[in-house]
Parts: sequence; C-alpha cells; structure tokens
Amino acid sequence: MLSFRYLLSAALLVSTLFVSTLTLAQEENWQTIGSTHVRSTAQMVNIPILKSFQSKNIKAIRFHASKGNIDIHYAKLILNDGDNINVSIQRTVRSGLNSRMIPIEIHGRVIKKVTLFYEVQRTDVVHIDLQAQISPEN
Repeated sequence: MLSFRYLLSAALLVSTLFVSTLTLAQEENWQTIGSTHVRSTAQMVNIPILKSFQSKNIKAIRFHASKGNIDIHYAKLILNDGDNINVSIQRTVRSGLNSRMIPIEIHGRVIKKVTLFYEVQRTDVVHIDLQAQISPEN
C-alpha cells in the first residue's frame, strides 16, 4: 500500500510540474500593448495601443487587472480603416488575474485603440493592462 501512495504522489507531482510548465510557456507569448487606470466614477475608457505594436499582427487580446477588481462588459476595437469590432466579455476580472483570451481576426488591419466598457466597485482605482498575443511572423 505504501508503494501505491508513493507512485500516486509522484504521478501528481509530475503532472503538476507539466501543467505549470505549459502555463509558463503560454504566458511568455503575451505582451502588454496598452494600459490605463479606471475609476468608479466612469464607465468607459480608451486604451491607446502603443505605436510599437500598431504594425504587429495581433492574434488575441486579454485584459489584466491589478490594484482592484473590475466588471468588464464589452470592448470595442477601433481599427485603422474606421471599422469597429465589438467584443462581449461580461466577466469580473479579479485583481492579479486575466480576462479570457479573445481571439481576433483583423486581416492585416491595425488596432488603433480599444474602448473598454466596465464597472468598478467602491472607490477603487484599478490598473488595466491590455495584453496581446503577437503572430510569430512579426
């Protein structure tokens, strides 16, 4: 019975290390392309995209919250050709965590800014990072 427990413990340890390694590998592909602070006195904010990322081919975006929680309703991606892409999020992002990954297909166009529609509880000032996965061909 002791050997079964030992094998089970070893298997759990190996699987935990494997999942942790995969998570770190996925995290390395995310880059912050814009950031802002949001307050409970407003319900929307524009996040301009850093110039160095406006020529990159972005595959997906997500939002990272710090210094407080934020209820994100939706985001509007404003592209260089005047088109807008509305993305429903409808999630609470807790401090220190990320929103879900939002895959985007903009077919060579450029995201100029992202308008975020949100709610913040109490009098928090929450820091939001807009993060993106960049295509490897960039």
